[in-house]
Amino acid sequence: MKLSETQRPISAYADGLETAGAVAPAAALRSIAAFLSEFGTMTMAGFTQRAAKACLAPETAKSCSELTVSNVVPHLQALQAILRAGRGKAAADDIASLLKFVNQFWRESSSGTTLASMLKALKAALKPEASEPLVKTFIERLNKDVRTPAFEETLAELAASKLKREDVVGIARAVYGSIPKGTSRKAALGFIRKPHDAFISAKRGIDAMKGRSAA
Repeated sequence: MKLSETQRPISAYADGLETAGAVAPAAALRSIAAFLSEFGTMTMAGFTQRAAKACLAPETAKSCSELTVSNVVPHLQALQAILRAGRGKAAADDIASLLKFVNQFWRESSSGTTLASMLKALKAALKPEASEPLVKTFIERLNKDVRTPAFEETLAELAASKLKREDVVGIARAVYGSIPKGTSRKAALGFIRKPHDAFISAKRGIDAMKGRSAA
Protein backbone atom coordinates (compact mmCIF):
# COMPACT_ATOMS: atom_id res chain seq x y z
CA MET A 1 0.00 0.00 0.00
CA LYS A 2 1.01 3.60 -0.58
CA LEU A 3 1.43 5.98 2.35
CA SER A 4 -1.55 7.99 1.07
CA GLU A 5 -3.71 4.91 1.67
CA THR A 6 -2.18 4.20 5.08
CA GLN A 7 -3.05 7.68 6.31
CA ARG A 8 -6.79 7.24 5.68
CA PRO A 9 -7.60 4.95 8.61
CA ILE A 10 -5.31 7.05 10.81
CA SER A 11 -7.25 10.21 9.91
CA ALA A 12 -10.55 8.42 10.47
CA TYR A 13 -9.41 7.17 13.87
CA ALA A 14 -8.27 10.71 14.76
CA ASP A 15 -11.76 11.99 13.94
CA GLY A 16 -13.22 9.38 16.30
CA LEU A 17 -10.85 10.37 19.09
CA GLU A 18 -11.69 14.03 18.69
CA THR A 19 -15.42 13.27 18.81
CA ALA A 20 -14.78 11.39 22.06
CA GLY A 21 -12.97 14.44 23.48
CA ALA A 22 -9.42 13.05 23.19
CA VAL A 23 -8.09 16.20 21.51
CA ALA A 24 -4.34 15.74 22.14
CA PRO A 25 -3.98 12.20 20.74
CA ALA A 26 -6.27 13.14 17.83
CA ALA A 27 -3.93 16.03 16.97
CA ALA A 28 -0.93 13.70 17.26
CA LEU A 29 -2.44 11.20 14.85
CA ARG A 30 -3.36 13.99 12.43
CA SER A 31 0.29 15.06 12.40
CA ILE A 32 1.24 11.50 11.45
CA ALA A 33 -1.46 11.42 8.75
CA ALA A 34 -0.31 14.76 7.30
CA PHE A 35 3.26 13.45 7.15
CA LEU A 36 2.14 10.29 5.33
CA SER A 37 0.14 12.37 2.85
CA GLU A 38 3.20 14.48 2.09
CA PHE A 39 5.03 11.35 0.91
CA GLY A 40 1.83 9.71 -0.32
CA THR A 41 3.21 8.12 -3.48
CA MET A 42 5.83 6.14 -1.54
CA THR A 43 5.00 2.59 -0.50
CA MET A 44 5.29 1.41 3.08
CA ALA A 45 8.15 -0.87 1.99
CA GLY A 46 10.00 2.16 0.62
CA PHE A 47 9.25 4.09 3.79
CA THR A 48 10.62 1.30 5.98
CA GLN A 49 13.84 1.16 3.98
CA ARG A 50 14.40 4.93 4.10
CA ALA A 51 13.26 5.33 7.70
CA ALA A 52 16.03 2.97 8.81
CA LYS A 53 18.50 5.65 7.67
CA ALA A 54 16.88 8.42 9.71
CA CYS A 55 19.22 10.29 12.04
CA LEU A 56 17.34 10.41 15.30
CA ALA A 57 17.69 13.69 17.16
CA PRO A 58 15.31 13.46 20.14
CA GLU A 59 14.01 16.74 21.56
CA THR A 60 12.21 16.63 24.89
CA ALA A 61 8.94 18.54 25.15
CA LYS A 62 9.35 21.87 26.90
CA SER A 63 5.69 22.20 27.85
CA CYS A 64 2.77 19.89 28.51
CA SER A 65 1.01 21.24 25.41
CA GLU A 66 3.61 19.81 23.01
CA LEU A 67 2.71 16.58 21.25
CA THR A 68 4.99 13.71 22.17
CA VAL A 69 5.71 10.25 20.78
CA SER A 70 3.91 8.81 23.80
CA ASN A 71 0.71 10.52 22.58
CA VAL A 72 0.82 8.35 19.46
CA VAL A 73 1.99 4.84 20.35
CA PRO A 74 -1.05 3.45 22.26
CA HIS A 75 -3.50 4.82 19.70
CA LEU A 76 -1.61 3.38 16.73
CA GLN A 77 -1.57 0.06 18.57
CA ALA A 78 -5.34 0.28 19.14
CA LEU A 79 -5.94 1.17 15.49
CA GLN A 80 -3.80 -1.76 14.36
CA ALA A 81 -5.86 -4.13 16.52
CA ILE A 82 -9.13 -2.76 15.13
CA LEU A 83 -7.97 -3.13 11.53
CA ARG A 84 -6.66 -6.64 12.11
CA ALA A 85 -9.91 -7.71 13.78
CA GLY A 86 -11.83 -6.45 10.75
CA ARG A 87 -10.95 -6.83 7.11
CA GLY A 88 -8.11 -4.36 6.97
CA LYS A 89 -5.16 -6.76 7.08
CA ALA A 90 -3.07 -4.80 4.53
CA ALA A 91 -3.65 -1.54 6.39
CA ALA A 92 -2.93 -3.25 9.73
CA ASP A 93 0.37 -4.57 8.37
CA ASP A 94 1.35 -1.07 7.27
CA ILE A 95 0.43 0.40 10.66
CA ALA A 96 2.59 -2.34 12.22
CA SER A 97 5.54 -1.23 10.06
CA LEU A 98 4.98 2.37 11.09
CA LEU A 99 4.73 1.36 14.74
CA LYS A 100 8.03 -0.49 14.48
CA PHE A 101 9.83 2.74 13.65
CA VAL A 102 7.88 4.80 16.19
CA ASN A 103 8.65 2.29 18.95
CA GLN A 104 12.33 2.26 17.97
CA PHE A 105 12.41 6.05 18.16
CA TRP A 106 10.67 5.92 21.53
CA ARG A 107 13.14 3.34 22.90
CA GLU A 108 16.15 5.34 21.73
CA SER A 109 14.82 8.58 23.17
CA SER A 110 12.18 8.84 25.88
CA SER A 111 8.42 8.98 26.26
CA GLY A 112 8.69 12.77 26.54
CA THR A 113 10.32 13.21 23.15
CA THR A 114 8.38 15.46 20.80
CA LEU A 115 6.48 14.08 17.86
CA ALA A 116 7.79 17.00 15.80
CA SER A 117 11.41 15.87 16.24
CA MET A 118 10.52 12.37 15.07
CA LEU A 119 8.72 13.66 11.98
CA LYS A 120 11.60 16.03 11.24
CA ALA A 121 14.06 13.12 11.28
CA LEU A 122 11.77 11.08 9.03
CA LYS A 123 11.26 13.88 6.51
CA ALA A 124 15.02 14.33 6.16
CA ALA A 125 15.44 10.59 5.54
CA LEU A 126 12.61 10.41 3.01
CA LYS A 127 13.69 13.31 0.82
CA PRO A 128 14.89 12.16 -2.62
CA GLU A 129 18.63 11.62 -2.78
CA ALA A 130 20.48 14.21 -4.83
CA SER A 131 21.26 11.77 -7.64
CA GLU A 132 17.71 10.45 -8.09
CA PRO A 133 16.33 13.17 -10.42
CA LEU A 134 19.45 12.97 -12.62
CA VAL A 135 19.27 9.16 -12.80
CA LYS A 136 15.62 9.37 -13.86
CA THR A 137 16.47 11.99 -16.49
CA PHE A 138 19.24 9.86 -18.01
CA ILE A 139 16.99 6.79 -18.14
CA GLU A 140 14.29 8.78 -19.96
CA ARG A 141 16.77 10.35 -22.38
CA LEU A 142 18.60 7.11 -23.19
CA ASN A 143 15.35 5.27 -23.86
CA LYS A 144 14.21 8.12 -26.11
CA ASP A 145 17.54 8.64 -27.92
CA VAL A 146 18.48 5.01 -28.61
CA ARG A 147 18.75 4.32 -32.37
CA THR A 148 19.08 8.06 -33.05
CA PRO A 149 22.14 10.35 -33.52
CA ALA A 150 21.36 11.96 -30.14
CA PHE A 151 22.26 8.76 -28.29
CA GLU A 152 26.04 9.27 -28.47
CA GLU A 153 25.77 12.74 -26.99
CA THR A 154 23.53 11.54 -24.15
CA LEU A 155 25.82 8.62 -23.36
CA ALA A 156 28.86 10.92 -23.40
CA GLU A 157 27.12 13.21 -20.89
CA LEU A 158 26.42 10.21 -18.66
CA ALA A 159 30.03 9.03 -18.88
CA ALA A 160 31.26 12.52 -17.93
CA SER A 161 28.76 12.92 -15.09
CA LYS A 162 29.66 12.60 -11.42
CA LEU A 163 27.06 9.91 -10.82
CA LYS A 164 28.29 7.05 -8.64
CA ARG A 165 29.01 3.60 -10.03
CA GLU A 166 25.85 2.17 -8.49
CA ASP A 167 23.77 4.92 -10.12
CA VAL A 168 25.22 4.15 -13.57
CA VAL A 169 24.62 0.43 -12.96
CA GLY A 170 21.03 1.24 -12.04
CA ILE A 171 20.62 3.17 -15.29
CA ALA A 172 22.09 0.24 -17.24
CA ARG A 173 19.67 -2.20 -15.58
CA ALA A 174 16.78 0.11 -16.50
CA VAL A 175 17.69 0.61 -20.18
CA TYR A 176 19.48 -2.67 -20.98
CA GLY A 177 18.25 -5.35 -18.61
CA SER A 178 19.49 -7.51 -15.78
CA ILE A 179 23.21 -7.16 -15.11
CA PRO A 180 25.15 -7.90 -11.90
CA LYS A 181 24.85 -5.14 -9.30
CA GLY A 182 28.63 -5.29 -8.84
CA THR A 183 29.28 -4.36 -12.49
CA SER A 184 31.94 -1.67 -12.93
CA ARG A 185 31.02 1.82 -14.11
CA LYS A 186 32.86 1.31 -17.41
CA ALA A 187 31.20 -2.05 -18.07
CA ALA A 188 27.76 -0.58 -17.24
CA LEU A 189 28.31 2.13 -19.86
CA GLY A 190 29.19 -0.64 -22.31
CA PHE A 191 25.94 -2.45 -21.57
CA ILE A 192 23.98 0.77 -22.08
CA ARG A 193 25.33 1.22 -25.59
CA LYS A 194 24.87 -2.41 -26.70
CA PRO A 195 21.27 -2.10 -28.00
CA HIS A 196 22.18 1.09 -29.87
CA ASP A 197 25.32 -0.42 -31.41
CA ALA A 198 23.41 -3.56 -32.41
CA PHE A 199 20.82 -1.46 -34.21
CA ILE A 200 23.42 0.68 -35.99
CA SER A 201 25.36 -2.43 -37.05
CA ALA A 202 22.22 -4.11 -38.39
CA LYS A 203 21.20 -0.94 -40.23
CA ARG A 204 24.60 -0.69 -41.90
CA GLY A 205 24.33 -4.32 -42.98
CA ILE A 206 20.87 -3.76 -44.44
CA ASP A 207 21.99 -0.57 -46.19
CA ALA A 208 25.02 -2.40 -47.65
CA MET A 209 22.79 -5.16 -48.95
CA LYS A 210 20.49 -2.63 -50.55
CA GLY A 211 23.50 -1.01 -52.19
CA ARG A 212 24.68 -4.29 -53.66
CA SER A 213 21.16 -5.09 -54.86
CA ALA A 214 20.88 -1.73 -56.56
CA ALA A 215 24.20 -2.31 -58.30
